[in-house]
Amino acid sequence: MTEIMINPAKQSISIEVKSESLQPLEFKIVVYESDGSTIIEEFKGNNKLQTSFIKPLKMKPTEYKGKYVRGTFNFKSADEKDFIYAACFGVLEDDIALKPDICMKGNTTNGKVTVLEEFHLV
Repeated sequence: MTEIMINPAKQSISIEVKSESLQPLEFKIVVYESDGSTIIEEFKGNNKLQTSFIKPLKMKPTEYKGKYVRGTFNFKSADEKDFIYAACFGVLEDDIALKPDICMKGNTTNGKVTVLEEFHLV
């Protein structure tokens, strides 16, 4: 699990997903309470119309301290052949990317792969 430090002086927080390959990507992002099971927010997206997706979260950045952001990323190939996939998943505060981000790269088998990634906001 990747930890990200939240800056209490910032005014907004967003989640960013960037597709860096031409293969179809569908994703689901869920923000959990600090217990790891209570859902606060969730949203879905894909790269059909754009390669970069930014979703502002509803609360102030400090209200997310101790929370978890989990992403499920599904990469597929229309012809079910192997391909190289690449995407990045990150957190923004006041439209500035926080480090580290999570970049997923690899080669699929049978034209599809599911990747699960998580941030802990501290």
